[in-house]
Amino acid sequence: MWLDYIENPEVITSVFKQKIPLLSNLTITSMEFLVGYDLRLQITVELNQMPQNIPVSWQQLNVDNVVVVLGFDKVSVKNINNFKSSMDEATIKISSAKENLMSEIYDDNSDLVISFLTTKIYVVEIEEFCES
Repeated sequence: MWLDYIENPEVITSVFKQKIPLLSNLTITSMEFLVGYDLRLQITVELNQMPQNIPVSWQQLNVDNVVVVLGFDKVSVKNINNFKSSMDEATIKISSAKENLMSEIYDDNSDLVISFLTTKIYVVEIEEFCES
């Protein structure tokens, strides 16, 4: 489960209490590299999945999607193929790799777009989204 690798899983579990969303069939709206002392990456995704018990405030707003911004610290890029900063029906896979975490992003054709090592993954932000 991807939440096992996240520093602050309670941000997700506080909204998705019964069923944790998968990191597949996502809409990635942006991937932004942040250059500083260490390379960081922020990925903004539309989960395309709603919690089973939608918060009342979200119901009143007619929320129909959830947006999550994931942060990755001390990124070391291993592979980039046809990099796209946004894509539909993407999949993010996270696994353990010794002291680091390996993250891979695949496009809608299951082709690898980018793979990288990171020391820390966390939820920067989670918010409701209304398409209509």
